Amino acid sequence: VTSHKEAEQALNATESQLAAVIDSSVDAILTCDAAGRVLLFNQAAAAMFGCGRMQALGQSLSRWLPQALDFIASTQDGARQRPAE
Repeated sequence: VTSHKEAEQALNATESQLAAVIDSSVDAILTCDAAGRVLLFNQAAAAMFGCGRMQALGQSLSRWLPQALDFIASTQDGARQRPAE
């Protein structure tokens, strides 16, 4: 149980570090799911797009980048058509 607890603490520390890097970045960082819904929207993205981070979460990426959903769809189609290796 101790090694499991240590691994969990290390993972939490790594996640905290990653969140700090993303939040302090001067570059806009957005992530979305396969449907194009925003999952992560850092402070620089909020400043760039003039939208609060909490307002952005769950919204369609096409709100800020209209061509994004077409790109996402094309990459998913390509992934489905590619033969398994």
